[in-house]
Amino acid sequence: MNKGSDIQFWDNSQKDMLRMRSGMVEDILHRIRSENSSMNMDFTAEIYNEALIMIENLCLQIANKVLNQLRMPSPNRFAAASFDAELHREQNYNIADLSSYVQSNISKLTFEQRSIYDRIM
Repeated sequence: MNKGSDIQFWDNSQKDMLRMRSGMVEDILHRIRSENSSMNMDFTAEIYNEALIMIENLCLQIANKVLNQLRMPSPNRFAAASFDAELHREQNYNIADLSSYVQSNISKLTFEQRSIYDRIM
């Protein structure tokens, strides 16, 4: 490979990686929206980071190289772990306790709050 074709190869590889990441990001966002039907979520840095982690995992399996060894942006694996821990903390609640709390406080709702509550529930 000469220098010109080498540069072209990396340009094409980076374009392919960006296309792959874009598709993966859309898949991740779709999965999150499906899992949390009440959540109106948009693209976030965490979603892009998750896509980079998935791509890097593939590169590790195929070529035994991380993305920065391939001159591509690297994911922040620490941020992903922090995000997972935060998500787990937010989802770790006692449903029975929350249900009891809601039931004991329904009578305290104003008329407008109660009508909205009834429409949602």
